[in-house]
Amino acid sequence: MLVNKVFNNVIFQSITFGIRAISDFIVIVLIGKMAGISNLGIYSFAISFSLVSRLMLDLGFGMYLVREISKNKESVNKYIVNTLCILLIAGPLLLIITSVTAYLTISDPLKINAVILCVLGVFFISISATFQTSFIAFQKMQYQTFVVFFQESLFLSGVFLALYLNFQFLYIFYIYLISRLVSMIIAGTIYNYKIKKFILFFEKKAIFVLLREVSPFIINLVFTAICARCSIIFISYALGDESVGLFEVGVALTLKGVIISQIVSKSFFPKLAELYRKSNIIDFEKLCQKVLRILIIISMPVSIFLFFYSTEIVTLFFGYENFNKSIILVKIMSVALFFKLLGIGIADILTVSDNQKFRTISVGFGAIINLLFLYFLIPLLGIKGGAVSMLATEFTIFSCFLFFSAYKIKIFFLKNLLFGFFSIAPSLMILCFLDIKPLFSIILFILSYGIMLIIAKSNNIKIINN
Repeated sequence: MLVNKVFNNVIFQSITFGIRAISDFIVIVLIGKMAGISNLGIYSFAISFSLVSRLMLDLGFGMYLVREISKNKESVNKYIVNTLCILLIAGPLLLIITSVTAYLTISDPLKINAVILCVLGVFFISISATFQTSFIAFQKMQYQTFVVFFQESLFLSGVFLALYLNFQFLYIFYIYLISRLVSMIIAGTIYNYKIKKFILFFEKKAIFVLLREVSPFIINLVFTAICARCSIIFISYALGDESVGLFEVGVALTLKGVIISQIVSKSFFPKLAELYRKSNIIDFEKLCQKVLRILIIISMPVSIFLFFYSTEIVTLFFGYENFNKSIILVKIMSVALFFKLLGIGIADILTVSDNQKFRTISVGFGAIINLLFLYFLIPLLGIKGGAVSMLATEFTIFSCFLFFSAYKIKIFFLKNLLFGFFSIAPSLMILCFLDIKPLFSIILFILSYGIMLIIAKSNNIKIINN
C-alpha cells in the first residue's frame, strides 16, 4: 500500500513539476529568440520581483498546511479557510507596497507595469497554491497536476501567440495574470467538490493561532527570498537588462533542475509527516535515508552533464552568437545545482520533524553569504560574480543542513555521499580523459554509471531498499 501511494505520488509530482519546468523553460527560450536578450531581462526581473512578493505573501503556509493537514485531515476546511482569510487581507497590502516600491526604484514604465501585473498574478496563484496543499496532504496529487496543466498550457500558448503576432511585450504579463486567475478558479472548484465543501467564515482566534504556528517559517521565507532571486534584481540595477537576460539563461539551464528534488521530496513528504506523527522513528529514518540516496543517484550525473556539455546545451537552445557569455554561468551554476538538489531534500526532512528553526538558521547563513558575495563580486566579475555568489550560497546552506540533520535528528548522510562519489567516479573520468564525440561519451557515461550502481548494490550498499 505504501509503495503504491508513493509511486503514484512520484508519477503525478513528476508530471506536475515537469509541466512547470518545461513551460518556464520554453517561455524563456521563446522570449530569448523572438524578443531579444533585453526583453528576456525585463521578463526575468518582473518575475523575480513578484516571486519575492510571493514568498512574503506565502508566510510559510505551504509546507505548514501540508504537514498539519496530513496529520489532521478532518480539519482541512479550518486550515484552508483561515489561511485564505489571511491572504485576502495581506494581498492588497502587499500590492500597494510593491507598487510604491516599483514606482520609486524603477524608471522604465514597461518594467513597472510588468511588476504590478506579476504581483497580481502572484496573489491569485497564492490562493490556488493554498487549495493545492490539501491535494498534496490528501495524497490526491492528480488534482494538482490537472490545475497546473491548464495553468501552464494557457500561459505558454498565450506567450507564443503574443510573440508570433508581434504584440506589445506587456501583453505577456497580462497573459501571466489571466493564467494565474484561471488556476485559482480551477483549484477552488476541485477543492469544493473533491476535498471538502467550501464554507467561507472568519474565525479570529483560529487565524491568530495559525499566524503564531507559521511564525517560525516567516524568517526562513525572507531569507529564501534573498537567496532565490536577489541576484536577478541586483544584476538588473547594477548591470542592466541584457546582463539579466544572460544570467536568466544560466538559471534556466541549471537551477530549474531543482524540480528533480522537489518531485522526490514532495512525493515522500506526506508519508514522512505521518511516520513522524506516529513516532515511528525507525521507519522515519529509513525513509529519510532512502530520499537522500535517490537524490544523490540523480543529482550527480545531472550536474556533471550540465558542466561538461554547457557549450552544446546553450548553443542548442539559445544560439552561440548572442548567448555565449552564458556558458561559463552554466558551468558554475551546475555545481550549485548539485548542492541545491540535495539541500531541498534535507530541508524538508528538518521541516517534517518539527525542526524548522534549523532550516531557518541554515538559509539565514546562505542569505548573508549571498548578499556579501553579490556586493563585492558583481562590480569585480560582472554577471560571473552572480553565479559565484549562487554557488557559495548553496554550498553554505547545504553544509548547514548536513550539520543540523546529524546534530538534531541524528540522521547521518555522509555514507550516502561517499556511495554517490564512488559510483560516479569512473563516469567522471570518462568525460575528463577521453577525447571522443559527445554522443559516444554520453553513452559511455550512462553505461559506466549504471554498472557502478549495480556493483555498489551487489556489495551490500543498498540503493533503494534498506
